[in-house]
Amino acid sequence: MWEPHYIKTYKAIVSQFTDIIKAQFFAHVHSIEFRIPLISEQRAQEEAEGTELVPLFMSAAISPIYNNNPAFIIWDFDANTYEVLDFTVYGTNISSDSQELDWRSLFKASTAYGVNSLRTTELNAFVDRIAADSALLEQYYYNSKAQSYLQSSCVDVACQSKWLCTTQWYTSSEDFEACVKELETQRSS
Repeated sequence: MWEPHYIKTYKAIVSQFTDIIKAQFFAHVHSIEFRIPLISEQRAQEEAEGTELVPLFMSAAISPIYNNNPAFIIWDFDANTYEVLDFTVYGTNISSDSQELDWRSLFKASTAYGVNSLRTTELNAFVDRIAADSALLEQYYYNSKAQSYLQSSCVDVACQSKWLCTTQWYTSSEDFEACVKELETQRSS
């Protein structure tokens, strides 16, 4: 999963085409998440190119193999600029006793996260808010699993530190683990 050489090469390619690449969409983690470029990488891009690196978005999953509810995402974008503006997650609650699937809107990113857009600057501000507000971080975590009650809560320091670091686009597992360790130390004291 972590191949720093490929990740660095990919980041270099993406940073060359910020006028064309408006967002990055991935899946396979069975969780609704985003990754924003590290502040240092963002500053370097702004100084070199005067442009903003775009975030990565992880899409929902239909298969509930990690205690997530089945879900999918509908993206809103500007038809002229192709900028991704917002998204709405639709899902069904398989943690209920009902045998019927009741697909419905679960949440809209702008409303749930209090952002005006899905630009990196807006998502950075959101990460600052969840770092300071455990209840908001718990809501982000709950939403990431398509609001599944089968998923355990994320209220302890270890889980919250991991999820805060998960919002950042790291190149190596060592960098990610260092972030988690640093936050655990900060949040424990």
